[in-house]
Amino acid sequence: MEKISRTKIVDLLKCRDFGAMVNVKGWVRTRRGSKQVNFIALNDGSTINNVQIVVDLANFDEEMLKQIAREDVPDSRTEAKSPLRVFARATLTEFFESAEVGDVYEVDGIPEVDGADALRIADKAVNALRTELYHFGRRDDAKAFRRRDRVFIERVKKLEPIRIVRS
Repeated sequence: MEKISRTKIVDLLKCRDFGAMVNVKGWVRTRRGSKQVNFIALNDGSTINNVQIVVDLANFDEEMLKQIAREDVPDSRTEAKSPLRVFARATLTEFFESAEVGDVYEVDGIPEVDGADALRIADKAVNALRTELYHFGRRDDAKAFRRRDRVFIERVKKLEPIRIVRS
């Protein structure tokens, strides 16, 4: 039997070779299922997206699958974050405390990034702000953008989901 090298999830999601055997390593984000089938969302940190694994319980021991729990996943909040991410979190916390819909704030005091010019620092700051908006669960409440080397955050109206009631 030949050894299958590890494939990162970011590369796997680009792959069009359906049905190929792959070796993916990572941690379980979620596990859910029914009596016949379980679904496992696996992530390896190479992308924000997960790979969904479909487990046919007729072929696997349910006791083994019960051992997979969300509590087994290391807490990512204990990892050291970059100075830009720390700055972005503090900036957004302050922004959401005071901004109202339609407000646009210019972000200042962005930490320096070694060897980067002003445009590259602005790009990195916008990416850090967008990442933190995602982690806050507030992607629809604000948007971060840049104009040349200046970075801005705009508070946008969050649209409530439409509820369809059948009569």
